[in-house]
Amino acid sequence: MLENLESIVSRMHTIQNKIKAFSHFGTNVGPSKFGSMLQKNIQEQSKSIDDIITEKAKKFGLDNKLLKSVVEVESNYKPDAVSSKGAKGLMQLMPETAKNLGVKNVFSPEENIEGGAKYLKNLMKKYKNNPELALAAYNSGPNTVDSVGGVPNYPETQNYVQKVLELYKKKQGIE
Repeated sequence: MLENLESIVSRMHTIQNKIKAFSHFGTNVGPSKFGSMLQKNIQEQSKSIDDIITEKAKKFGLDNKLLKSVVEVESNYKPDAVSSKGAKGLMQLMPETAKNLGVKNVFSPEENIEGGAKYLKNLMKKYKNNPELALAAYNSGPNTVDSVGGVPNYPETQNYVQKVLELYKKKQGIE
C-alpha cells in the first residue's frame, strides 16, 4: 500500500515538473509551439537519466562514472530535488549558476545535467583535471577554493568531496 502511495506521489512530482517546464512561456503559448515543446519533453522523458549522463559526459569529455557519482551524491537521481540553500535538480544547480549556464528549466534532466556537466568540465579545466579541487569548487564555489588554495576546511565540502570520490572509485571497481 505504501509503495503505491510513493508511486503516486512520484508521478505527481513528474507531472508538476512537466507543467513547470512550460510555465516560463506564460499563457501565450500557441498550439504549434506547445506541440513542439511537448514532443521535446516526450523525447527527453524516453531517455533514462543514465543515458543523459552518458551523453553529456561524452559531450564535455568527462568520465561518465564521475558525473554519475556527482548526480547520486547531489540529488540521489531525483530530478525535482531542491536543497535548503536553493540548489535545484539532479545536479543541484544554484539559480544564478543555472542562469549563467543557459539552463532555463532546472527540473529538466536534460538541461540540468547539460548545465552541471558543463560547469564541472569548466572546473576540471580550471583546476588542471584535479577532481578533488573541481568537486570542492562545485560544492562550495571556486572563489572559496581559490581563497584557501585548496579544499576548504568546511565539513560539508570535505564530506561531499569524500563521498563523490569514494562512489566514483566504487563505480570504477577500485576499492
